Amino acid sequence: MTQELIRTALLSRLSPEPSLEAAALAGYYARLGTDRDPLLDRVPRLGAHELIPAAAAALERIELITEADGAEAAWAALDAMQDVVAAAEHGKAVETIEALADEAAAAIRAFPEGWVAVADRAVAVLDHMSGSRASGAARRLWAAVESSVEPVSAHAGDHEVPLAAAVAAGIVPEIRLRLAARDGRIAPPSWDVVASTIVDAWVVTEDDQGPILLFAGPTVPRVRHDGAEVTPLPHPEGGYLRLRPGLWELRDTTGAVGNVAFAVHAP
Repeated sequence: MTQELIRTALLSRLSPEPSLEAAALAGYYARLGTDRDPLLDRVPRLGAHELIPAAAAALERIELITEADGAEAAWAALDAMQDVVAAAEHGKAVETIEALADEAAAAIRAFPEGWVAVADRAVAVLDHMSGSRASGAARRLWAAVESSVEPVSAHAGDHEVPLAAAVAAGIVPEIRLRLAARDGRIAPPSWDVVASTIVDAWVVTEDDQGPILLFAGPTVPRVRHDGAEVTPLPHPEGGYLRLRPGLWELRDTTGAVGNVAFAVHAP
């Protein structure tokens, strides 16, 4: 929906009583850079006692989706969680439902078959989101759906399994880094190999300005941080990115190195 259409829909639903629908529309509207519009002050914000049950119900809908349900059921389930996230954004309370939203994203990644039918729409939404103020929780949900069209996978014997399932099963380790409080640098060891081949090495290290993800060699992957695509900066060795907390996904389009996901946690 365009900015004007969302505003019109929001005006039609104004009420002194809090409602998820109005709060979600306010969240979607604010994402478009309209957060100074006085109209938003007229929309009641939802509290944790309203947001958490709504997020839990939306999570349950997502966990029940299978390939047999089809595109419309999958989209409706995803839409329910997105509405809760947008409503939480309006109330500046994303942290109250972020864990439930991330659990939904994990469920989508673990069982991507039910989401393939809406993956193309998720790609379009993520492209549109690139210039918006959507939260990381919202972006991670769409990124999970987008990945279902081409599931990142890992070998387990003679079988291929989705990355999320491979991580959960311990087949592929999820690299969890804890940024040290000391000057924002990575706690020892300060050099961790993310992935490597004979000619390529993707490593987490640090320079004089702090932690970086360094790509040394000819293969520089497509990178997403919390669902948003980011472009590596040039480096004599290949490329690099400044690391910050969140979910990082490295997608190797050449097949030379492979695909990797890891999380960076703030101290």
